[in-house]
Amino acid sequence: MISDPVRRPTCVAAINGTRVPVLSFEVESNNHFAADTWECSLALAGLPKTLGPAFWASQAPITVQLFAGLNGPPSTSLILGSADRIAIDAVSGEIHLSGRDRTAVFLEARTTEKFQDHTSSEIVTELAARHNLKAQVTPTKPWIGQYNVRQNAQLSDGETEWSLLTYLAAQEGFDLFFSGDTLYFQPPAPQSVQPYLVTYLPSATGRMASGTVLTLQCSRTLPLASDITVQVQSWNVREERAVAAQASGTRTGSGGAAAQIYRFRKPGLDQAQAQQLARKKLSEITQQERVISWTEPANLTLTPRDQVRLQGTGTAWDQLYVISHICRRMSFSGGFSMQVRATAGSPRSISG
Repeated sequence: MISDPVRRPTCVAAINGTRVPVLSFEVESNNHFAADTWECSLALAGLPKTLGPAFWASQAPITVQLFAGLNGPPSTSLILGSADRIAIDAVSGEIHLSGRDRTAVFLEARTTEKFQDHTSSEIVTELAARHNLKAQVTPTKPWIGQYNVRQNAQLSDGETEWSLLTYLAAQEGFDLFFSGDTLYFQPPAPQSVQPYLVTYLPSATGRMASGTVLTLQCSRTLPLASDITVQVQSWNVREERAVAAQASGTRTGSGGAAAQIYRFRKPGLDQAQAQQLARKKLSEITQQERVISWTEPANLTLTPRDQVRLQGTGTAWDQLYVISHICRRMSFSGGFSMQVRATAGSPRSISG
């Protein structure tokens, strides 16, 4: 593989605002409407007296923010959240912490409110303000009552605020994620943004394979490589009639082979909503056909909302992918690396 220039990665953890050295850390980021997670290890001997054993035995909550840097001070925040678990190893003198990002606040809060006279963006802004969190929200127009959903999925004591937020994001076709203490609710980044390049150069006689990555794995799910048809059925209460919609993805050169059929039932949809759901499910299913994963020296800029282009294999693997997962790790023994997973489907003509 192409050698990386000498790097001097640095990292610190801010414990309730106090910066302390870190022995190791791991941060996992995803784009699945789920909490990002983190874990880190600290040396008790390197902590100030205010963060001694008594602090860890009784303090709650404990806010942790992990910072990293490359050839400079650790100024880039990788994640901010509260510790869910603390473990002290008395023999080694180490503290092991783990937790989630600010998504945990909404996962642990429940609501029975219906917000019928609010737009999605107003609900997101209001819920963030209740928890003293910032929100970067793109305004939306339809009231939540216009979605028809609450006729069929009434809020209950068991529904979390995060469930409500993810539902709203799905209805609007928006991204929903945290960066630090700011909640983002906005359209996905346009595909015109320059993709992140992953280059692989096959081995030549007497030479090893090379490229911009340390490892690279490519996989395919063959049942998803066929033609795909998604059928959606619903019953529209307002119009008192059955609703059916269909969307199909036909692979180039498939020769008219029998399609894999996926059926979904969801109550309360009108025709336009059912068609939208069919297209959405078709995209979600076909997107899982191809998976690439690789490791490389970590950078501080790649996010799960970025696109990736694989090039150099000379095969159908060379195409555009969507990142689903990034795991960054730093330790004295392993340096600063990241493992990335991205998915894509084969080119298809879409109908419906």
